[in-house]
Amino acid sequence: MLRRTFLLTLLCLALAGCGYRLLERPAAGTSAGPGSEQVEIRMFENRSDQAGVEGLFAVALAEEFARRGNFEPVVRAGGEQALILRGRILEVRVNPVAYSSVGLALEERIVVVLDVEMVRGPGFESVWRNGSIELNARFLASSDNEVYENQKQEALRRIAWGAAGRIHDEFLQSF
Repeated sequence: MLRRTFLLTLLCLALAGCGYRLLERPAAGTSAGPGSEQVEIRMFENRSDQAGVEGLFAVALAEEFARRGNFEPVVRAGGEQALILRGRILEVRVNPVAYSSVGLALEERIVVVLDVEMVRGPGFESVWRNGSIELNARFLASSDNEVYENQKQEALRRIAWGAAGRIHDEFLQSF
């Protein structure tokens, strides 16, 4: 009797299914269209006062798209259906969020605002866009400038990786 109940329960669970499935490449004829298995990831335009941050985002995006396997990042996409990911770093700001008893900053938050767009082909037809991605991370402040900059760069790397995952997922969900 116990075995029969167990098998019946197992069968019900199997039939119900959980709904999870692996992401697959978009099929030909979907919104991405034929020939769009590759994506060119362009260096973002940096409109902030934080020098070099655009390189962090380019590396994170290329690695995220390569890791996920839905689209292959390439140096230069060609053809009418080529997808190009481009964007702008609109703002990078750092604000203290925690203070010591004598008013020194102990912890800071860095905020990055992005405008990102996926376009197709030589005419740059917009396929997907999010003009207001805002991400932030906290880091420990330090009176030692080298330590402070290292902490801030690590927070920027965390933001870049978070942005890469979000951009990838939002783009795929738009189909």
